[in-house]
Amino acid sequence: MLSTLSFKEPKMLIRLHIQNLAIAENVCVSLSTGLNIITGETGAGKSLLVDGLALLRGGKVETSLIRDGSESASVSGTFKPQSDSVVWTLLESHGCLRDTEAPDEITLRRVISRTAKHRAYINDTQISTRILQELAAELIDISSQFDNQKLLNPETHTLYLDEFAETADLRIAYTESWHKAWSDAGEIDRIEKELALQKREQDLCQFELNQIDQADLRDEEWQRVQRVVSLGQKATQAGRLINDLKHILSDSDQSFISQLSICRKSVERLGKLSGSEKLPLTTEKVDEISAHLEELAQQIDATEDVFRIDEQELQEAFARAETYNTLLQKFGPNLDDVRAHREHCLQKISQSDALHEDLVKVRQNLRKDAGSAIELAAKLSRRRRGATRMLSTSIEKALAELGMPRTQFVCDLQSSCAGASSAKFLSPAAAEQLTPDQLESFLSLSRSGAERAQFMMSANAGIAPQPIERVASGGELSRTMLAIKSVLFEDGAMSVFVFDEIDTGISGSIASKVGRKLAEFCAKRQALCITHLAQVACFANCHFIAAKSLKNGKTVAQMKIASAQERVQALAGMVAGEKVTKESLAQAQALLSEAQGVESR
Repeated sequence: MLSTLSFKEPKMLIRLHIQNLAIAENVCVSLSTGLNIITGETGAGKSLLVDGLALLRGGKVETSLIRDGSESASVSGTFKPQSDSVVWTLLESHGCLRDTEAPDEITLRRVISRTAKHRAYINDTQISTRILQELAAELIDISSQFDNQKLLNPETHTLYLDEFAETADLRIAYTESWHKAWSDAGEIDRIEKELALQKREQDLCQFELNQIDQADLRDEEWQRVQRVVSLGQKATQAGRLINDLKHILSDSDQSFISQLSICRKSVERLGKLSGSEKLPLTTEKVDEISAHLEELAQQIDATEDVFRIDEQELQEAFARAETYNTLLQKFGPNLDDVRAHREHCLQKISQSDALHEDLVKVRQNLRKDAGSAIELAAKLSRRRRGATRMLSTSIEKALAELGMPRTQFVCDLQSSCAGASSAKFLSPAAAEQLTPDQLESFLSLSRSGAERAQFMMSANAGIAPQPIERVASGGELSRTMLAIKSVLFEDGAMSVFVFDEIDTGISGSIASKVGRKLAEFCAKRQALCITHLAQVACFANCHFIAAKSLKNGKTVAQMKIASAQERVQALAGMVAGEKVTKESLAQAQALLSEAQGVESR
């Protein structure tokens, strides 16, 4: 573990502690103000500090980085921001408490695990990754070879221009109005669709309401209709039975009464044939049976009267029953349910008033917010146009100091070209709320405003500037990123700037110029820089040497502050290679002497 150094300024990363991350078993470094340089052989763990800071910024977790034999790894960084830093406001807004023992410090910590959930903390208060990212973005700025590639994405050019033009408040206000206007347009579309759906529902409700009202349903009538229909249904069945009985008794040649008449004649003839003889069967018995049958026939006729019903009344009852049953099947099962559905229909029909009121308000909001976005975009455009030339000149000057003296750098403003794509997403109902001029202006705006910045450059005299993503080499990208940051962050917004191998693609005198520029950049701020070039390393305020060794059969990273003698040896090794000579030692000493005059030292 390294001893804590004295600090010139409060705004900085004080300590960085890494445990079980790759070959870093337990690495703790205390950083200095100004330029902190890290050197060492390939694979010695130089980039572990950058990896750790990237995790603290809420970067993507790679569990493969967890040290073999460990289930988790952790990184913590203690920062000391200025008293007026926005970090303190963010800390309070998220309900995070200050450290009672060190109220002017903030400690960020992240724990990654192979099996459990990853965790993030601020001053030992657990937070979400999103909050960690929000706070860390104000404390750490990392420029790696990957980050340099951002220059190849024109979308970042507008952000850099706005940073230089100090349009933060204006851009926030514009973006808010632009988003609100599109939200208003979406809400208009939603309400219009809801009104259309509601209209269909209301038409159905009105139809059903009319159907119920026209039916004029009444409990007493329904009971009477049910009785009549029931009687009619019984009369039909009774009629069939009575007809069958009549047929059996009297209405056919084979009926009981007809057959009994034949039977009486036969009995009477038997009596005559018997003479004076007494027969057991007499006509009186047959007549008695006949009388009973005739009485039964009369009772059947009387029963028919019981089931007799007025045909017209029955037809009317069947018609009304059909009306009742239709409504009961749709809205029942009883009349109270039908009445409840009628009330539901009345409520649905009256609901459109509230939606229409909402639609009127949202239409007004769209006109207001779109107008505000158009107005703020115009102000943003004026501010940007006023800054482009100064930004171009400042970056050209910085590039000249970095060994690119003939470089032409142009910040070109181009139309956002949002019109055609935006028009596809704006519904006709929303579009008709704006005047033709407003509509054209609004559709020409994008998330970034009415225009976007395009960085153009040419490193060779006589060659017209081309988009930077087409013409810049790796080394030129590194130097251009350093130039941009030296221009944009003149007042030093971050607690720590990280430059990971910014010397890619350069050497010799150009490397010396990059080192000098880094040192000047760190005159009022703190930076951590990994380099392989002695011409850069010689400008360090604090020089760390990364090395590795074996511990219990496993590789372990070590990080220590180089003494004056160790520093000369390290620089000489970077100049000469494996074998340090008197000449390389002298050259290292000369580089250190030359670097002494830089402002940050």
